[in-house]
Amino acid sequence: MVKNKQIMKKFILILLILAFGSFLALPKNYCRAEIPAQVRVAWSKIKVFADTNNNEDTVIICTLNYNDHLQTIGTEEILGSSGLKYYKVEITDNELYSFGYVLISQVIDSDVKSPNKKLYPNAEIVKDTYVFVLEQNNYVKTETQLPQGTKIKILSGYSKAKKYTQIQYETEDNEIVTAYIQTDSIKTSQIPKTLIGVIIIIATTISLVLIIFGITIKKKKSILK
Repeated sequence: MVKNKQIMKKFILILLILAFGSFLALPKNYCRAEIPAQVRVAWSKIKVFADTNNNEDTVIICTLNYNDHLQTIGTEEILGSSGLKYYKVEITDNELYSFGYVLISQVIDSDVKSPNKKLYPNAEIVKDTYVFVLEQNNYVKTETQLPQGTKIKILSGYSKAKKYTQIQYETEDNEIVTAYIQTDSIKTSQIPKTLIGVIIIIATTISLVLIIFGITIKKKKSILK
């Protein structure tokens, strides 16, 4: 019995060594997904950076608008010093820069539609409003305008005290775009806190009535016995 256990241990050890050797034999880029040859902007507006340092000294080469297309350079994603991932892209019509970097989270493959296939709105726009983008802690108005009645999804915490709120909206091409709009143009679909309070009070009252009613019936039955 002891001999069988020793044989089994040796067998397991050999399997582990073979598995580890197979892992080392894999090509170094086995886990790297191929990047798309061309990407397009999935946000209302994004920045193209001169490097991937993501600090105050980083030069912004230019800004791009929703659905602008870019040719990627290289075959791998680039990990910035701050942990953010970038694509290296070609830059045209610029005398100083022939390439730059865009955040992967702000672009998608040109051959596919938005990764967000469906918008799940939780609010709507109560008046015509312009779309804004956040640039160096400043909200910049774009030329895009959303009409009254547009269904939107609030992404960041909603507060009437904030002047701007991050949202998603759906374009005519059924694309989901992330941007900012002025908070005073939003009507949320949430139940008002006062109504929630009233519902809780009513539910509590009904529960108490049922409990008292049940106790009364039990007492009557005990008296009858």
